[in-house]
Amino acid sequence: MLRTAGLMLLLACSGTSEDTGKSSGEGAGTSGNDGSDGTDLGCFADPASVEVGTGDSDFEVIESGAAITMVHGPQGGWHMLGSVRTHNMSEIVRVHFTVTHDESGVVVADNTYNVATIYDEAACVGVYPGMYGYLDVRELATGERDSPAELMAYDTVSFCMTVTDEDARVAEACLDVTATPDPSDLDDVPE
Repeated sequence: MLRTAGLMLLLACSGTSEDTGKSSGEGAGTSGNDGSDGTDLGCFADPASVEVGTGDSDFEVIESGAAITMVHGPQGGWHMLGSVRTHNMSEIVRVHFTVTHDESGVVVADNTYNVATIYDEAACVGVYPGMYGYLDVRELATGERDSPAELMAYDTVSFCMTVTDEDARVAEACLDVTATPDPSDLDDVPE
């Protein structure tokens, strides 16, 4: 009797649905399910996409060429602030955020974030603001010029976000922006 009760409990918690035979991780929006069996794909019926933005506490839309500050933090490092908005992806995502110095092709920031987005289920949209692209400009350094303000002031950089959701959907977007020195670094900008 106890063994039967344990087996029933195990089956109840396994996530298997009797009518579909699929585990709870399968279904709407997963690979191989095109909805041809009558399943409502909801948010995942349309292709996944992402938008690149900025903003500390909210997603802020930016256009190509927008000035993005190379913030000089109180502990001496620099970062550029990025945000992402996802469409037709799950709430939890992995965001690979890179910043590339266009003229040299050097990747100056390479950060990965695993996050739960601020998710609007009705609109199929997730937002995650305030991601730091920590700047490492050692590969660009020449002589005494070794800070982002000295090496990249007013240069074009590419903000790229590659987003992967829980069901392995991937979307990517890049946007060219202008690396602007922090006001505290203006004296370091070469003329």
